Amino acid sequence: MGSRAHYATIRDGKADLRYSHWGAQHIDSDILWGPEVVVPFVQSLALDDPEHVLLDATWSEGAVVLDIDNKRLQVSGGEAIGPDPELRRLWLQLAQLAWADWNVSWAYHGISHVVDAIGVSRNRVLGKLPETPFDETKLYACHTQGRARMLLSVKDEHLLEHYGFDAPVEYYLVAGEKLIDCLRRCRLYSTVELENGVKLPEDAIFIDKVERKLVVTLAPVFGFYDPRIRDMIQSHWPGWDVLMNYEGLRCHPEVAQLDFRIPESNMDHMLETLRNAVCTSPAPAAQASKPGFDPNQSEASPIAAARHKAISLSCDERMKRFDELAARLKARAKNK
Repeated sequence: MGSRAHYATIRDGKADLRYSHWGAQHIDSDILWGPEVVVPFVQSLALDDPEHVLLDATWSEGAVVLDIDNKRLQVSGGEAIGPDPELRRLWLQLAQLAWADWNVSWAYHGISHVVDAIGVSRNRVLGKLPETPFDETKLYACHTQGRARMLLSVKDEHLLEHYGFDAPVEYYLVAGEKLIDCLRRCRLYSTVELENGVKLPEDAIFIDKVERKLVVTLAPVFGFYDPRIRDMIQSHWPGWDVLMNYEGLRCHPEVAQLDFRIPESNMDHMLETLRNAVCTSPAPAAQASKPGFDPNQSEASPIAAARHKAISLSCDERMKRFDELAARLKARAKNK
């Protein structure tokens, strides 16, 4: 199936499209190093065409928009940073140093940003948005006071209460305000373990009954989200202010103004994790390296079966550059 990445480059007002069948998992190790390394690398990848992207969009796990005219970089994907919002934020800080006078940001809607850049409608790459009907019995069946998959917090004028559930957030959002009444049969959830930074839920919902505000924190998979999710939620919560948090559970208490804090992760540990992830040259894809592998039987087109091309930096060069960026980042944090 691969790890498919699409790259849109804009130069002199013209956009072109490139593709790597195994590129998505290497986004974090390919794109960190600044324009003098990354621009030639992206332009060395195989040219693609919009029709191929449209056919392939369902499987796209990585996206890069490289706007050279306006010095703007948007990224999503990466085996290390895609599913981990904390590592992603740290990676973005390092990338901003490496890309100096560029605007570096996360492409929260994945391939939607790529098709925007090449002038293709998002409607052509977005399939049907799944929506599971609310099942009140499932709410009670998934209610837990132990390890929670999802944290639900409700605030009114006098109380702030927390509940824990084993099912993901999408099962509950379609209930609308009925969800609040259903909670009367649920027992409260203790946030003590959250304050210790252990057993963290993946999703969270905050309901402010006074302000009629809803904050939804979604667990990342590849680090991007369907751009229609907010509107879908809003349709079930008319008259409410719906806010999406894509930055993970550690940001949820601050965004939702809750009564607990989750301790920050150790920066040195996270930097070491990132260093290990981005400073190792990618090995050929396992499927493509197996004896007897026949890409013509596995994929629809030869370009889709191609292995990902590595960037020009050696492992030693990457480690040197990474350590320089990390030292600058820590010095900046110390001086704040």
